[in-house]
Amino acid sequence: MDSLPPEPIRRAALRSWFVILFTAPVVLGAGFWAYQWQTGKQEMSQLANDFIQRQNRVLAHDALRVSGEVSSLLLQAARDLRAMAALPAQPKVYESFLQALKPLPSLKREPEGQGAFPVYNRALVASQNGKLLLIRDGRIDPSVTRLSECLAKDLCDVASVSSALKLETGKVYIGKGLRWYTPQGAADSDGTGTLSVALKGERGVFVLGIDFHSFDLLTRLPAFPYQKRGEALEDYEAGNYIYILDRDTDLLAHPKPWHVMGIDRQTGQALPPMRNDADAGKRPLNFTLYQEGVLRPYFDRLLERSFKASEVDVFQAANLSGTIRVISIAPIIPDSEVFGLKGPFGYAGVGCALEYFEEPEPRLIPYY
Repeated sequence: MDSLPPEPIRRAALRSWFVILFTAPVVLGAGFWAYQWQTGKQEMSQLANDFIQRQNRVLAHDALRVSGEVSSLLLQAARDLRAMAALPAQPKVYESFLQALKPLPSLKREPEGQGAFPVYNRALVASQNGKLLLIRDGRIDPSVTRLSECLAKDLCDVASVSSALKLETGKVYIGKGLRWYTPQGAADSDGTGTLSVALKGERGVFVLGIDFHSFDLLTRLPAFPYQKRGEALEDYEAGNYIYILDRDTDLLAHPKPWHVMGIDRQTGQALPPMRNDADAGKRPLNFTLYQEGVLRPYFDRLLERSFKASEVDVFQAANLSGTIRVISIAPIIPDSEVFGLKGPFGYAGVGCALEYFEEPEPRLIPYY
């Protein structure tokens, strides 16, 4: 029969078993805690990713909404032009028609609602023989009676008339915006601008000029994070703003009005856009012709990807102050059967502060 092990060996073995019995729960608990922590971390990461993707979709929807509203303004102008072209060819009839097109207070939609009806501050009727009728702010202008007297320096859009004369009958042309440029800090005596929409009719060309204030209203629409609108510049600095571009990447509306396209009051010609950051506030901003500065990577992304794809895009970019914003951009695509326009008319952009897209942090929830 084998002899029992010595007493010290038996005691050592017992101590080992006691250590195993007492530490096993600790080890298993630590492993379980590590598993739970890793699982929770993965779930939190997935939650954060889902959160950001949801915000991206919301911001994309906001940009699409604004672009749709601009398309609606253009389409409504085309409808009004067809009605105008069907009227008797009498100056006073056209004058009364323009006055009747002013939105009634009961029908006007506020910025917090669904946008705004177009407001017209110009109308032109040009016959094939060069005779012209100009209506400014609902009244006939007797000083302009021929195309040769219609000058861009007076915000009279002869270029749109000339382009529309080349269209086939029934087609509608979208012109180039005209607006006096006012630099930052200067008193803006007349910030009014006009975007011409022209119809080639049987008796000549009919033009309605959409007041730029119609586009300004669209920049006050609610957008993520849907805070109550304040002053336009305050909203811009807070990271909650909208802007509208035309097909040449000139601005039709922006919280900083000195970025918007404009005509030099001295020369009567379109003011050259800013080339670098030193020109900010002194010249309008064109996304293509801007050459160097903090905005160049932002605009390159738009030109090389967003605009070429002609679809909604969401990305991060720095503004002139270097602050990072989340930008959503959507093309403005008017009805091709009405306008015969190849590609977008322009783009609607929505900017949002980055903090609204930060990943949610795990927090201790008190138990009651």
